[in-house]
Amino acid sequence: SSTKNPSNLLNWQQIQQSVPRRADFEDPIGWLISCQDEEEQTALVSELQPYLAYSDVSLMCMQVLDAELRKLATSSNKLESINYRIRHANIERLLLAFNFPKRLTRQDRLLLQKTQPESDSRCHSFWSKQSEFYSQLQKKLMSISQLRKQYGKLWRRYLDCPLPVSNKSKQLCSLLVLLNDRVLGLLTNAMQLADFIMSAFESNNVEVGMAATPCVFHLVFNYSLDYGPLFDRLYQLVSLSGLMSPYRGRFYRQLDLILTATNISTARIAAFAKRLASLCLLAPCYCQPMLIGLVLNLLRRHKKCQYLVHRQAEDDEDVKEANEKLNGSGGSNEFSMSISLTEAEAASPGYSLWELRVLQRHWELSVGQMAKKINRALSVVEDFCDKQVVERDWDQVCEDLLPDCLKQAEALKESGYASDEEVDPAVDGDELLKQLDGWC
Repeated sequence: SSTKNPSNLLNWQQIQQSVPRRADFEDPIGWLISCQDEEEQTALVSELQPYLAYSDVSLMCMQVLDAELRKLATSSNKLESINYRIRHANIERLLLAFNFPKRLTRQDRLLLQKTQPESDSRCHSFWSKQSEFYSQLQKKLMSISQLRKQYGKLWRRYLDCPLPVSNKSKQLCSLLVLLNDRVLGLLTNAMQLADFIMSAFESNNVEVGMAATPCVFHLVFNYSLDYGPLFDRLYQLVSLSGLMSPYRGRFYRQLDLILTATNISTARIAAFAKRLASLCLLAPCYCQPMLIGLVLNLLRRHKKCQYLVHRQAEDDEDVKEANEKLNGSGGSNEFSMSISLTEAEAASPGYSLWELRVLQRHWELSVGQMAKKINRALSVVEDFCDKQVVERDWDQVCEDLLPDCLKQAEALKESGYASDEEVDPAVDGDELLKQLDGWC
């Protein structure tokens, strides 16, 4: 029925032939926000999206959404209700439907102009009948920055609304990805969302912090955000638990970009390289090529850190001096994943990336090949975070190894080496698996 279908409620022909009013959009936008069928709501939002290219329609819809967000904020005490979750998700989809060009031409600025008469006299008569409201609206639409400014206010109001209780961390991560990919670039000043982004970046949840890193990177490099503990937080996020996150590729790609800065001290780069190399020994084999690639890129860009490769402690004066200082202060030169960045920087003169030598003999072929690159000249910076490497998991590793394993098993079977009577019954399979647990 017409009362339930926003396509009928939004009579575009009638809107084009009259002065657009906010009331024309209240019912259909309200219906889209309360719609409980996600597929239907998504389809109808895509029908609305082409009209949002017109500034007058876009501004009207944003005004309606602003009022709806105020209502949502007042109902934040009902976070567990289904209605709150539905309205919260639907408003997010509506906000993502907006898209602003770099420049607005006068011909494409207003939907109403599409039906203007061609002759100048009729056009003058046509415009003279319009309300004072519409003339004021025209002034607001002279610049695309006005629309983007209003759009930024909407997002700030939306982020002030609490997330629904269920799967809060997962929703927060998804929201941070959307902000980086589709929202921050459209705002006139993304710093108005800095409080929300930095709060997520500093949270105790490693996965949330990793998802927020690209947003922080955007603020640092585009708005010169001055955040003192930036490197300390990045150092903490380089952890084993973070390697299980689906956002690890985004995080380590941003980390690689941040560490390209030439004003970062050699000690700091050495501390990051050592932490990454140590993490390689603990990481699943499908994550190790990515981590090794980042270490190699650090050594390529920062030549002064190449002293870390295959150094011999007994012959190195810097190592001896660092050990003496640490022993005198009651410390230890053995690296630990639990130490802070400041402590790691102080101990960096005594570090050696021996982990890369160990990984050259790794049972997984791609890991060993990546680690062996340290033996060649470090000149070309590589993209170690391509999709194939980042999305690699245990299933992919087993799939790659299966053909070779089958060939070896077939060869052993033909040679008669692995007959049933030759199997030692004393070998406990469960005990063997326990011993192997953690080595991969």
